Amino acid sequence: MTLPFQNRLTIGEIIERQAAQWIVEHLGADVEKIGSLEAEDHKGKPLTWRHIDGVVRRLVSPDLNVYKGDQYYSVQVKHKNAIIHADSFSGKQCFYFDVKEHTRLSRLNRTRPCILLIHCPSLPDVTARNPTLPKFSDPFIFVDMATLEPNQTLLHRRKIEGKDTFVLPLALFKPLTELFNRKAPDAPANSNTPPESSTI
Repeated sequence: MTLPFQNRLTIGEIIERQAAQWIVEHLGADVEKIGSLEAEDHKGKPLTWRHIDGVVRRLVSPDLNVYKGDQYYSVQVKHKNAIIHADSFSGKQCFYFDVKEHTRLSRLNRTRPCILLIHCPSLPDVTARNPTLPKFSDPFIFVDMATLEPNQTLLHRRKIEGKDTFVLPLALFKPLTELFNRKAPDAPANSNTPPESSTI
């Protein structure tokens, strides 16, 4: 049964703060929150406006913005009390993700890199005990929104408590420690450096 909105809001604020502290301490990144992380501040979440496909769209801001060097991510934080649903389509362990939120983050991802971060306290214990699951040693995992695009990954949909929901297999996620483990961009090919001589 879904908790009342105010309870979910309070839990969400706590988890956002924990996620921000974890990212700073473990990844050495800077974290920015547009708006308050304090539960007693009842202001609505700020809005952003984006020009997408020729249309001005009003989007709710992501929970966090994360920076490290020249890498930047918008981060949507979700708390899941328990792992995990065994999906009847794939037979694999999964999380649910609201289709409307997927659409919103997908639009946002067109203008900036965006990730879905899930906090699940039971994750390390469950994956340590089950040899068929990916091993996660921390309760924070993520997936790039680009991975969740229809041309990249086929996602199954279900109705959960009246909501249209995607089923996200656990195998799509990575440990949050890998967030900045990206290959450096290739050096430009049009430099003035002469080609290296080769032996024939």
